[in-house]
Amino acid sequence: MYHYNFYKKKKKKKINSELFLKPTFEVDFQDHIYQVICKEKKIFWIIVVRFQVLGSDKTLFRSLYEFQKSLLNAAKIYYQGKKFYPIYIQLGCTQVILQYWVQEYKTNSQIINDQFKESYSLFLKQNITPVLLPSSKHNLPDATIVIDCSIDRDALMSNISKNTKEKIKKAKKMIESGSLDIRIWKTLEDYEHFYSLYSQTAENKWFGAVTPRMWKSLEEFLIESDQGKLFLITDQESKLISGALCLHDRENLIYLYGANDRRYGNAGISQYLHAYIIEYAHQNKIAHYDLLGASRVGTNGDWLEKITQFKSGFGGDKVEYAWSWDLPFNKFAYWIYTRFS
Repeated sequence: MYHYNFYKKKKKKKINSELFLKPTFEVDFQDHIYQVICKEKKIFWIIVVRFQVLGSDKTLFRSLYEFQKSLLNAAKIYYQGKKFYPIYIQLGCTQVILQYWVQEYKTNSQIINDQFKESYSLFLKQNITPVLLPSSKHNLPDATIVIDCSIDRDALMSNISKNTKEKIKKAKKMIESGSLDIRIWKTLEDYEHFYSLYSQTAENKWFGAVTPRMWKSLEEFLIESDQGKLFLITDQESKLISGALCLHDRENLIYLYGANDRRYGNAGISQYLHAYIIEYAHQNKIAHYDLLGASRVGTNGDWLEKITQFKSGFGGDKVEYAWSWDLPFNKFAYWIYTRFS
């Protein structure tokens, strides 16, 4: 069972508070330190706020009112006498409900769907009270896909799907011919070029990119601390066409941001890039490559569906979480806020 919780790690907390400068404070509750992100709106002189807690689990769910009180006490200290009106606490739950091999889903989808429903129903029965509501906003993915890079290399490669292997071969020919080059970052310009392509990718695919200021802070931190790896594929003119930024520690490699030139969309470049990262993790004895984000089991038409299909092509395990839940302070205020904000 994969137990690494990126959302609770000091690295993630540092990115939120010190690098991205999000308004945050911490709650010390039952021997756990929870980071709270304040999503604020100012109405006249009052700060209207929803509190976002990423990486919560069943321990917190079983002591909701106590946690709510602890959070409010910490919020009063954080706001230092300023008038604020709390709407709700958004709990992004990374409690693992089910873990299974992604390739198994193709032949046993109904069995896995039933297993998930059974496990999830048990989780709801044991942990979810009537005061909790399914979250009105997404604040973290419902699942992730994790590659175990510690296994034998042949087994690691054999877990990759036939379709993904064919695309990897297609890109490999371009690498071997010298028309493309793959490497890990060498200069600050590499980070700048990656951010430029990443921003274009975000615009093309309609998702929000981090701001230039946020990126600069993250870039400086990762270079100074050596906790980031930037994998790049360039053409013969050294123009970047694909890249992936990963965070790492001794045991885990976390896929944080990706960037792709859409003119090479059918060339297998992205597939080759991630196969290269998996090989890198294996050779450097990094146990897991977490692709950080996938759609929930049994969903069709989800905004992450195509991304999930792409990530599933590399094999590995799908880890299903318990989704996100809202704890309103006042149900009427919550109803107004979630419909008009």
